[in-house]
Amino acid sequence: VSTTGVAGPGGGTETKPVGLVYVGVAYAAPWGTEDSFVRSERFRLDGDRAAVKQQSADAALDSLARAIREVDAER
Repeated sequence: VSTTGVAGPGGGTETKPVGLVYVGVAYAAPWGTEDSFVRSERFRLDGDRAAVKQQSADAALDSLARAIREVDAER
């Protein structure tokens, strides 16, 4: 699981505004299978720095939970 983005209050630009966050999730399946995957999601979050960081963490955990459910469903 990974996150990157601009939490603020400064650092934002026109192309990378404050609140722009990406969340990535990768799964390495057992060798010899083709079930591995990498996903990324883009979010535009509102609020101050603390709110953006909290929402980023929530989004990352939600993405991870969805990936775990998907892997479990395939077993």
